[in-house]
Amino acid sequence: MKSPCETVCLVIACLMMCASSSTAEIGPITLKELVADSDIIAIGRVTRIFPIKGVDVAQIQTSTQLKGRSLPSIYVLNVPTWTCDISRVDSGKTYVFFLHTYKFSRHPTASAGAERLLSFQEPIGFKKKVWQTIGKDFFQLGHAGRGQMPLRTVDEVEFATVRIGDVLLPDQLKSIPGPDERYPNDIRSVPLGEFVKAIKAEVEARAVKIGH
Repeated sequence: MKSPCETVCLVIACLMMCASSSTAEIGPITLKELVADSDIIAIGRVTRIFPIKGVDVAQIQTSTQLKGRSLPSIYVLNVPTWTCDISRVDSGKTYVFFLHTYKFSRHPTASAGAERLLSFQEPIGFKKKVWQTIGKDFFQLGHAGRGQMPLRTVDEVEFATVRIGDVLLPDQLKSIPGPDERYPNDIRSVPLGEFVKAIKAEVEARAVKIGH
C-alpha cells in the first residue's frame, strides 16, 4: 500500500504530465479528423445515467443520426478514463455526440488505490455485466471527452458548444462566445444548422474517398 505522501506525489506527477506532454497527446484535432475517428455521430438527449458494476453509463435517445448505425438507444461510458479526460454528460441535456466503440480491458481489476485517481480501471466482470444489461453496443466519448457538445438556444437559434482549442473548426464556421464567460476564446458556440452541414460534408467526402 502506498503512503499518503506517495499518493500525493503520484497525483501531482500525473497532473504535471497532463499539463505538458499529455496535452500534446489529446491536443488539437480538426473536425475532419474527429469525424473520421468516430464510429457514430448523432444528436441525442441523455435520458438516464445508471451504474453497471459501480461504473456510470449514460443512455442516449438519438434524434438525428449523422454517421454510423442507427440504434434505438446508445449507451456510453460516463466516466473519465484518465486525468485529462473530461468524459461526463448530464441527464436531461441534449448534445452532439462523436463516439467510438469502447474497448474493454483485457486485465480488469478490483484493486483500489492511488492508481484509481489517475485512470479508469474496469472492475472485474464489467464486460460481462455490460453485455447482459445493454448488449454489445457500448461506446465512449471521442477525443478524451471532447466529443460531447451540449446544445443551447440563443435568440431562438440552436447552438452547439465546442472547445475550439481542442476541436479545430473550418474557417467558414462562425461562432459566438459562451456559454462559459471565463473562456471566451476556448469555449464557443456554433450555429447547430451550420455545424451539422459541416459534419455531413465531412462524412460524405470520406465516403466518396473510401468508395474510390
